[in-house]
Amino acid sequence: MPDVFSRIDAELARKGQTDAWLARQLGIERAAIANWRRRGVVPKGRYDEIAVALGQTADWLAGRAPAREAGSTSPTQGVGAFAAPHRKS
Repeated sequence: MPDVFSRIDAELARKGQTDAWLARQLGIERAAIANWRRRGVVPKGRYDEIAVALGQTADWLAGRAPAREAGSTSPTQGVGAFAAPHRKS
């Protein structure tokens, strides 16, 4: 089973993106990601953020679920899709 960094790398490659892009998405320095790689550990508190940035789920990132299909709705897309229409009073 691939480790977390293998999954991150595969998804970044699929998107044509880099660690620098991921760092910008997370609002952190690229050096932080380099430190995670050097230690071989992603902080558990970052799994959700990384997964959302990559359009995947935290379960996928942890290796507990399959990858989302390309183009499928990400965990944060479509949040307002079923909101009631605004009515003028």
